[in-house]
Amino acid sequence: MIKQQRSIFNRVDMDKRIIESIPIIINQLQQKRISNIKAFLGFDACIDNIVRVVRDKNGNTDTGFYTSSRPFGEFLISRENKSCGVELQTKLSKIGGNMVITVNALGNLDFKVDCVGTFGFPDISPL
Repeated sequence: MIKQQRSIFNRVDMDKRIIESIPIIINQLQQKRISNIKAFLGFDACIDNIVRVVRDKNGNTDTGFYTSSRPFGEFLISRENKSCGVELQTKLSKIGGNMVITVNALGNLDFKVDCVGTFGFPDISPL
């Protein structure tokens, strides 16, 4: 017989405590000048690249892309034990990682924020 282990966290109680603390946090923030609040965050940074996989090209202007994973998967299976190339075109690059997203949000609220993370080498990435 497998005995289910009880969780030390009761989700309903935890959700209730979080909901009840929101007005307290808002009240405390309203009593302070946001520009006096400092934050230090670190070590979770990346760049998310959204790419499209090129299906075919006709010259330099016409490019067809895979629109779902099935045809792309079938293409890869058809190349089993053979050489092939796959071209990716970047559609969008944006900040990623919880630290960077949080720092960006706090900075937009005029918090004084310092952060340490992996932002590119040898130069900081322009995102």
